[in-house]
Amino acid sequence: MRLFTAFLAAGLVLACSSPDPARPQGEPSVPGTTPPGTTSPSSSTATSAPEQAAPTLTETSAGENQADRGAGNVILESPRQGEVVGNPIEISGRARTFENHVGIRVEDTAGRLLRTSYATATGELGEFNPFSAEVFLPTDPGRSVRIVIFESSAKDGSIRSRDSAIVRVRGDRSTVRLHFPNATRWPNDCSKVGEVVRNLPTTISPARLAIEALISGPQQSEEIRGYSDPFPEGSQLQSIKLSGGTVTVDFNERLRNVGGSCRAQGIRAAVEQTMLAIDGIDRVVITAGGSESLALQP
Repeated sequence: MRLFTAFLAAGLVLACSSPDPARPQGEPSVPGTTPPGTTSPSSSTATSAPEQAAPTLTETSAGENQADRGAGNVILESPRQGEVVGNPIEISGRARTFENHVGIRVEDTAGRLLRTSYATATGELGEFNPFSAEVFLPTDPGRSVRIVIFESSAKDGSIRSRDSAIVRVRGDRSTVRLHFPNATRWPNDCSKVGEVVRNLPTTISPARLAIEALISGPQQSEEIRGYSDPFPEGSQLQSIKLSGGTVTVDFNERLRNVGGSCRAQGIRAAVEQTMLAIDGIDRVVITAGGSESLALQP
C-alpha cells in the first residue's frame, strides 16, 4: 500500500509540471493572466460587467441631440426629444450668451423654417441663466417639428453653439381665417384684404394664434395667389386682451411708424378682419407700445 501511494504521488507531480500546450515552450506562467488565444472565465466576467453597465448610444441620446448637446452655451431642457407638444410650444432651458440672448427656430422635419423667435435669459451675464418662451405654430407642420435654440456671434451673426430636439405635434387641428392685402385683386385700394384659411394645431388662445400667424405672413401657396405681408420687419405681438367682445391687440413700438399710409391701412384691415372672424369678438382696438394714438402712424 505504501508503495502504491508513493507511485501515485510521483505521477501527480509529473502531471502538474508538464508544459502548457497553449503557451510556447519555455514561456513562464504568470498568475492571474490568460494565455493568448484563450479565454479565462474569470476575466470574461470581469470585462463584461462594465460593458453591460455602460449606456448605449440610444440611452445617452434619449431626450437630447448628441450632435448638439454640450456644444456650447445653450441647453434645451424642455421639450425633450420625442415629447408631444401643443400650440404654442412651451420652450425652456439655460443659456450663457451675449446679453443673455437666445435665438429660437422651429423647423419641419425636412429642415424648412416654420417660425423664428427669441428669448432672454434672466440672471447675471456670463452665467448659465434660465429662459423660457412660447412659440406659436402659424402653419401646419405635420406630425413632428425640430426645435433649435442657438447662440449667435455678436461679431458676425454666425451660430456659435446650439441645441435641438425633434418633438411630436398633437394631431388635433382647428380652422383659422386670416386676412391679407392682395394687390392683384385690389390694385388701387390698400384697405381691402382677402381671406385665407389654414388648418393649424389647436390652441387655447385662438386670437393670439391668428395674430401670430398674421405677423408670420402668407405662405408660398398664398403668395402665388397675390396675398402679401403688410407688416414691417421686426413687428411683434406684445399682448392680446379680450373683454366684453372687445379685443385689444398691442404690438411692439415697431408698429408706431410703419412706412406709408398704404401699409398702415393694410395692417389695420388685416388685423381687424382677422379678429372679427373669431366668434365673440365684435370690436378691435390696435395699440403699439401700449398707445392707441401712436399706433399705425404712416
